[in-house]
Amino acid sequence: MDEMMQEALIEKMRKWFHQHFEDPAQNTPYMTSEGGYIWVHGGPYDAREELQGAFGREIPEALINELADELTQQCLEWAPVAVPEYDDEYYSDRFQEYEYIDVSGNFRKAIKNVETLLNIEIDMSAQQHLHRMLFVSVITAMETYLSDAFVNTVMPEQDLLRKLVETSPEFKKKTIALSELFNSMENIREEVKRYLSEISWHHLQRITPMYKATLNVDFPKDLGEVYKAIRTRHDIVHRNGKTIENEEVKVGAGEVAGLIIAVSEFIAQVDGNLHNF
Repeated sequence: MDEMMQEALIEKMRKWFHQHFEDPAQNTPYMTSEGGYIWVHGGPYDAREELQGAFGREIPEALINELADELTQQCLEWAPVAVPEYDDEYYSDRFQEYEYIDVSGNFRKAIKNVETLLNIEIDMSAQQHLHRMLFVSVITAMETYLSDAFVNTVMPEQDLLRKLVETSPEFKKKTIALSELFNSMENIREEVKRYLSEISWHHLQRITPMYKATLNVDFPKDLGEVYKAIRTRHDIVHRNGKTIENEEVKVGAGEVAGLIIAVSEFIAQVDGNLHNF
């Protein structure tokens, strides 16, 4: 195999790798109190293992090792590139109207339902399944609050809508031809709705700066327990209750109750700041 072909194969692998993995410093939350990164999207991943798994049957091992050494020098542990988890249809329907929504009341009702189900007596063989579902439901209640509170505060207010557009990285990087300026202005709300519909609202590392820049609302600094719960939720939802190491995720009533307390305290602080901003 000539040198040009080898370079082409390495470039093919490099392009594939960066489409699927990134330095965790880009989007993965880092908690000093927890001893490092909180792998909410999954990971960490080893470059050599991932390249070998994807290309081991078609590309010589020497070339895989050459690129793996290069990537490992850049970053020892890699995170997956985060992608939106929700379809536009789910959120776009909710964004059509901005009538008053009692987001705090809806959150409390959702948590009350979880607490009610947590206290029912069921067969021991089904308890683990129920507890996992309730654990996920608490995170869902949290992200629903964060979504509805933000959207229904920002979208009706022109000044807040403008602040979101002016501070969001998504819109900062857009370039508009002068000939498209008026069309862009007329469709700005649709663009914002599309942008908000693509966000996974439990990805707190993305939501935190949005709330701060648009609403001047600070999230609590100590969210280590919530971040860990989001990672557990990812394993339950996307790995059928298994960790990346293929270990079973065990959730008991105590874990669900503890998460309810942590999330409720988090939402209470956000809600209080939201109404005072």
